[in-house]
Amino acid sequence: MKIKIFNKTTILYLIVFLLSLGGGITTPVIPLYAQSIGASYMDLGLIGSSYALIYTFLALPSGTFSDKIGRLITIILSISLFGIAAFSYLLAKEVKYLIFIRGLEGLAWSLFWPSIEALTTEISGSRVIGKTVGLSTTFYGIGFLVGSFFSGLVVDYYGFFIAFVLYFIFSIITLPLTMGIRKSPSSKKLKETLNVNKITLSATSIVSFSYSITLGVLLTLFPAYARGLGISPLLIGILFTSFWLGRIVSFLYAGQLSDKLGRETILLPALVGIAMTTLLIGLVKDFWILLVIILITGISTGAIFPVSIALIADVTLPSKRGMAMGLFEASSGLGMFTGSITGGILAENFSPNYPYFLCSFFAGISFLIFFFLKR
Repeated sequence: MKIKIFNKTTILYLIVFLLSLGGGITTPVIPLYAQSIGASYMDLGLIGSSYALIYTFLALPSGTFSDKIGRLITIILSISLFGIAAFSYLLAKEVKYLIFIRGLEGLAWSLFWPSIEALTTEISGSRVIGKTVGLSTTFYGIGFLVGSFFSGLVVDYYGFFIAFVLYFIFSIITLPLTMGIRKSPSSKKLKETLNVNKITLSATSIVSFSYSITLGVLLTLFPAYARGLGISPLLIGILFTSFWLGRIVSFLYAGQLSDKLGRETILLPALVGIAMTTLLIGLVKDFWILLVIILITGISTGAIFPVSIALIADVTLPSKRGMAMGLFEASSGLGMFTGSITGGILAENFSPNYPYFLCSFFAGISFLIFFFLKR
């Protein structure tokens, strides 16, 4: 029995890694490609917000959907949509098409994350949920780190087209792996011994919204912001590599530490870290200092995800876990939408560094709300 669970867990890790690898290659590339075909900062905001808007509205029903028809079917559907989106990037020659394709990716991720998160908690022991989720998100982080690093090399030497080809390949080869989890546990068969803690879910949703504003700004606008500072695509890839390296460190250890020290003990300092580093991103222009700041930002944002997922699993009925994960991801999508569209407006009409001041403000407010709401 232990061997089977281990195999399922390993397969889940591999699926997360491959999809994240494809996403890591294209995420820094999309804003640069969009600019190369005439996109403005406002257009970049629309591209990012189309993803986040779809994600926001569909994450919650997608999680509920997986509660009813099963995690596996939902995951297979999401992977199929990744392949379609990746192939579509190869054909897109106008900004308006990028907006549509990015929205399609939002649909794919909204189906994927609530299902994979719920499934990960269901096949792990209750005492090591933080550790298991942490390892899952570690593979997610490694995928994005490797992808971000190679995206700069690919674009510098081979152009945008190859980046989208690699995304398509990694999406397609993930599908056969899902057969290894076809006998995954049904949430309805799990013993339900927990009560849903609505206050904790609300507090965690606020944290998800806040930290996702930072993700929305960094993933959507930061490549163009760094390019405006005179940083090359190769060095932008290194900055993103630093960001994901910091996240991986947190993914690996934050969940385990929260199992021992408590979820709050990790979440609150992480929010402080986000508030401080995003403020500095908007003020610092030197590449090497930015590299260090981005690394710390990655550590701070990386701690939020696995600890929040573990916290949700702590207080949620197994049969409602997909819905709860969907609520968390919907809040995340709303945060990314807010960061992308508001950040684009601020950068276009005021200054390119204003979006990072916005991130700092919301992280600070989220810290205060979470601290007092939990009390």
